[in-house]
Amino acid sequence: MSGIVRNRMTGELFRHSTLGDQVLAEARRRGEPWAASAVIYARRAETWYGSHPCRGEDLVLVFSEVFRVEQG
Repeated sequence: MSGIVRNRMTGELFRHSTLGDQVLAEARRRGEPWAASAVIYARRAETWYGSHPCRGEDLVLVFSEVFRVEQG
């Protein structure tokens, strides 16, 4: 995930400014049931890891911990 998204209304490209924004976007991308609790996951991520956005393996680690997804 590059952290760059397009605003649906204006078409502008922008980066997620916080880790919470990244988690919100990922929860919405995953769909239900994660999307329904997106704000809870975003708060959890910022409580555990701070608000500075992540990239690469760090972001994968955050997502696996926040969403409790085990990779086989």
